[in-house]
Amino acid sequence: MLKNNSSKGNERIFAKFVVTKNDQQKTIHLEGQNARTLIALKEAGGRGITSIQSHDLRLLRLSSYVHILRHEHDISILTIREGERRTARYVLIEEVCLAESSSLQKGVVHD
Repeated sequence: MLKNNSSKGNERIFAKFVVTKNDQQKTIHLEGQNARTLIALKEAGGRGITSIQSHDLRLLRLSSYVHILRHEHDISILTIREGERRTARYVLIEEVCLAESSSLQKGVVHD
């Protein structure tokens, strides 16, 4: 998972992904928490990420980022409800990879 090394937490991540769906490829550009979420989902593979784990990954609004990835970028992400507390586990269904030309650029955001 990507780490934010800034003491002020003001770095923003920019990344380019290639998503394969129905033998079609599309390139999407994501930044910030949306990029971090897609990278975390990709790294988690079939185990997915739970809403509880998302706090350790600094993705405090995980369901919101998943919603954006699903509805604005048409990425298939499965939601599995677990346990009595109905914890959500999100699993990436599509083939996603960082574009070869992507270098996970970090840009500093000024207040």
